[in-house]
Amino acid sequence: MAIINFFSIIWIRRKLFFSVFSAALIAGLFVSILTPKVYEVAMLAEVRSDTIGPFSTFVPWTIMQTLESGSLNSKIIAKAGIGVTGRLPKLRAKVLHNTQLVKLYTFVPASEIETAVNALLAAYEVIRDGFPAQSDAHSRKVSEMLQAANRLNESKKNIDLNMPGGRLPPGTETLSRELSDWVRGLSEMLSEYSELLQEPRTRYALGVNMVSPPEAETTPIGASPAQTFAAFVLLGFFAGCAVALWAEDRADIDKDGKGRS
Repeated sequence: MAIINFFSIIWIRRKLFFSVFSAALIAGLFVSILTPKVYEVAMLAEVRSDTIGPFSTFVPWTIMQTLESGSLNSKIIAKAGIGVTGRLPKLRAKVLHNTQLVKLYTFVPASEIETAVNALLAAYEVIRDGFPAQSDAHSRKVSEMLQAANRLNESKKNIDLNMPGGRLPPGTETLSRELSDWVRGLSEMLSEYSELLQEPRTRYALGVNMVSPPEAETTPIGASPAQTFAAFVLLGFFAGCAVALWAEDRADIDKDGKGRS
């Protein structure tokens, strides 16, 4: 189709074209005015792990999946004091690449920024309670066990230094007592160590620390009202052209049908 023919069709069907174009402009105006600006509210937390075993690398991902699943929502609502009738923003999480940093964030209009900040603080506290901090009794027990293992290693070094060639030197009474204590302590420690490893909490003997508190971005995300309106202008133009061409095509088909009859 030549460009001159295209514009002639639009001119012939100008009423239909401008009707569609005007409807798109009105819709764009309402959407631009009525759609609230949305802001990102985000905070950053760090997972410091002193765990036993390979589980520590999965903990940030576990936190992310647990939060986004919504299974913590009831606890977050209760801790944030939102109330039964209040609305909890959709909370999201993201593990920063190759780190143990977890970004907690949400998108809300300006009127809900304060609620979002309280919700993120509550989510942080709920996560910290669910994944015990270093001051937790169980975490202290893990730390004490590791310290005991280090002490036993030092004691073993002292014994090895005093046993050249594998034979006891003169004055073996003190060394023998120390050796006996070391063996007894090792046996007790290994027994407790084995029991500790069987507990699921051992893999979560870590601390979740706040790196940066919840803050709202100063500029809204997404398209501005002007960009939204411009998009509707383009949509209205192409939709008007399409409807005008469709109407002209239908008119040609009807004309051909009457000509044959």
